[in-house]
Amino acid sequence: MIEPIKLLHAADLHLDSPFAGLPPEQAAQRRQQARQLLEFLPRLCRRAGCRLVLLAGDLFDTGAVYRDTVDQLRQALAECPAQVFIAPGNHDPMGPNSPYRRYVWPSQVHIFASSQIETLDLGDCTVSGAAFCDGQLPSLAGFHAPQDGRPHFMVLHGDPNGPAYRTATPADIAASGLCYLALGHIHRRAACRTETGVTYAWPGCFLGRGFDETGPKGVYLVQAAPHQVQLHFQMLDAPRYEILDVPAARLADLTSQLPKDSTRHHYRIRLTGDGPATDLAALQARLAPHFASLQLVDATQPPLRPADAAEDSLRGLFTKKMHSAIQTAPDAAQRQTLELALELGLKALDGREVTLP
Repeated sequence: MIEPIKLLHAADLHLDSPFAGLPPEQAAQRRQQARQLLEFLPRLCRRAGCRLVLLAGDLFDTGAVYRDTVDQLRQALAECPAQVFIAPGNHDPMGPNSPYRRYVWPSQVHIFASSQIETLDLGDCTVSGAAFCDGQLPSLAGFHAPQDGRPHFMVLHGDPNGPAYRTATPADIAASGLCYLALGHIHRRAACRTETGVTYAWPGCFLGRGFDETGPKGVYLVQAAPHQVQLHFQMLDAPRYEILDVPAARLADLTSQLPKDSTRHHYRIRLTGDGPATDLAALQARLAPHFASLQLVDATQPPLRPADAAEDSLRGLFTKKMHSAIQTAPDAAQRQTLELALELGLKALDGREVTLP
């Protein structure tokens, strides 16, 4: 029986991102936090006993990176007790001025340098990969791993279902014969398995960069043998972006319901429901100390116009019929349902958005 191979799969570190939505001081702080997260790579490798590290592209946000950033990444990879394989992506393509060419990388790091798939035979397994190369996209089409009882891995950047950067289609993946395909590019983690037994996954981005990248971020720890792949998502201890929808009526006790570590994270709070206008400046001043940063969005609506059964309109006719139904309801539960129906119906008649509770 073949011993399962343990590996770490990460992607989309986007080191030296501008964090354009933050003030310059906070943006610099976020870039530094991203560099500090690199320390987790060798630590996780040692703890999980990983033999391989597959980095699926966009490690850098652009080719213009700080020397300190490259040095910290090289140091982290040098400390990994594993062989490391990098497949450059669309943000950090292989080219004459690529950081992958301008700097010397640790001896156990292999960087795929061609858009043509290259395969390395490690004895009990193989690792294949390819790079984005200044406009040339790699392609999985036509690739078939040998069915020799060994696990075959590939690292690649791309989106099988997207209109752009489609380096592998679902059909290509199913026909590849791979044990595990480590992908990058999609910033929300996901994992799939084809009918032919190929597992492919995206770990998501390393660190959220805005409110379109909310929630915990991290890497996949993978244990793989032919047709037997186990994935464990390892969350990294890093500041997050979160979005909260809070009914205006609950604002008074909001701070008591926040997570204990909310001061580490960046929040966007949307005020919802019906109610009078909110003094956002005063609310910002009261709540800001509870978060690393805070955005307030007032999505409340003015109080609903009272129901008037005497009104000579469709609204009035609807109100009259609903009042009659409420008064003759057989029990409290039915009456409560009809009262909710009246409220939602009036909202719809007033042209407001209606969402079911």
